[in-house]
Amino acid sequence: MSEKLYFNSIKEKKDNFFTEYYPRNPDELFATLSVNFIDDVEDENAAKELSNQSKKWIEKYPISIMANAFDKNGVLIDLSKIRYTSNLTTVIKNSKVEEHWRMLNDREFPDGVLDCNFLLKTYSDISFETQSEIKKKLYKESQHKKRLKMFIIIWAAIIPAFISILEFFSPTWVAGLAIIYSL
Repeated sequence: MSEKLYFNSIKEKKDNFFTEYYPRNPDELFATLSVNFIDDVEDENAAKELSNQSKKWIEKYPISIMANAFDKNGVLIDLSKIRYTSNLTTVIKNSKVEEHWRMLNDREFPDGVLDCNFLLKTYSDISFETQSEIKKKLYKESQHKKRLKMFIIIWAAIIPAFISILEFFSPTWVAGLAIIYSL
C-alpha cells in the first residue's frame, strides 16, 4: 500500500493537564504530542511531565515523537531557560528510548517509519482515512456547495430578473400575478 494514511488524533484528560497525540503525518518522520496544562505550572514540572508523557506514548506507539507543552492560555511554554529548547524529541534506537531536547536531522530518525504497513500495524487501534477517501469526501462537499450556490443564484438573481421582464412586457394582470407570486 503506497497511499498516504491520515490517522485521527487521541486526547486524554489528566488532573491538571490534557494530552493530544497526533499520529505520524504522511509527510513527517514523527508523531506529535502536545501537553496542555489547565493550571499554572513551573517550567521544571512542565519539562518532567513532557518527558513522562513522551515515554508513555512512545511505549504505546513505537514511533518517534516531537512533544511540546502549552500553558492554560494555549501558549507554548518556553523551556529553553532550563533545557536547550522547548521541543522534546523522543526516538527509539536499538530498542532503547532516547530523549533529545533539540531538533533532529532526518537521518537521526529510525528507518522504516514511512512504510504504510508498519503504520497500519502500529496504529491498529486508531481510525484513519486514506488520501483518496479524503479527496472523495472533499469532492462531495464541493459538489453540494456548488448546487447550493447555483440555487441561491437562481433564486436571488434569475427569478427576480425574469419577474421584472415579465412585468415589463406582459399585460397588467400577468404582472400582478408575478408580483403576488414573488411575495
